[in-house]
Amino acid sequence: MSVQARDDTAMFQRNLDALRSARKQSLAMVADLSQHEFDERPYPRKWSIGEVLDHLLLFDRFLMQDIARLINATRSGQPTVIRHSFSEVNVAPGFFPKALLPMVEIPFTLSSLFVPICLRDTLARSRLIRIQHPDIADPRRGRPADELRQELRSSLETIEQLLLDNSDIDFRKLHVQHPLLGDNNVMQLLSFMASHEQRHQGQIADLKHRLHIDQPTRERAVDES
Repeated sequence: MSVQARDDTAMFQRNLDALRSARKQSLAMVADLSQHEFDERPYPRKWSIGEVLDHLLLFDRFLMQDIARLINATRSGQPTVIRHSFSEVNVAPGFFPKALLPMVEIPFTLSSLFVPICLRDTLARSRLIRIQHPDIADPRRGRPADELRQELRSSLETIEQLLLDNSDIDFRKLHVQHPLLGDNNVMQLLSFMASHEQRHQGQIADLKHRLHIDQPTRERAVDES
């Protein structure tokens, strides 16, 4: 095996392990929560813990579909690049109006070329940088807690199996491009998925903390009624 091949294998394993570790941590954070705790919204206009988890699942599904398309394209000798526009994936920074995204697609596309992968992953992890999620990952409310936990496990297993079944493919040559998220090969997508999940783990931790703060208040209100 060449030095390059060994490096690629090591990077693939490292990024896959990072995703596995992130998913394991997410499951551990919600392992003992009740259905009520999954559904409660301590912040009225923010997601519940269950909605955060469903968002992760929808994000998984979207990227799995892209990776599967790229693998099929490789097998059939077709181009191995998927280009998403803002009209398809309307993820947006901060409070930027989504309706204006098509007008800035070219500037965003050009600027994303100069953002290093390590910085992109850092921004994906940090909750200090506000990002508006795309409509395709808008979560569903009130899903059963056990169902969400099981789907988080099976979704990761599906991703792992898809990649391992096609380990003969050079994943560096399979690319997904987006005006804001940049150009990422499959190995880089795994790293981005792990960073994205870590971002939402901070959100889950904040929601759990808030629920525990509010619980005594709710109990007192019941006792006094």
